Amino acid sequence: MTELKIAVPVNTDKSINTGFGKSFAIVTCNDTQIDETTIYSAATDSQEAIITELKNQNIQALLCKNADYKLLTYLEEQNIPIFRINANSTTIEEAANDHLNHKLAPIVKMFTCGGACDY
Repeated sequence: MTELKIAVPVNTDKSINTGFGKSFAIVTCNDTQIDETTIYSAATDSQEAIITELKNQNIQALLCKNADYKLLTYLEEQNIPIFRINANSTTIEEAANDHLNHKLAPIVKMFTCGGACDY
């Protein structure tokens, strides 16, 4: 079995956060099944420090609805890929299963005429 740990930003009610935030559902999967979901709350507001903490927990992917250029840069530095959660995914389990079934697109950094965007 291959273990995979993914992080999903969540609100206090465990719904998917539309941004990055400080709380994450840590989903541990084996092959194509979810084994365990725990909640992790960061002790800092710093995106860079939070991503380092996630890396230290062996997170192998981040699933997110939105990401800014700075977040993408920090994730890239830690070699953590990020995938966009589908609009119709409303729960942590749906988002994780979409990732396990290769239904999520990676978010990549792109430059545009006035700055950076995440699509």
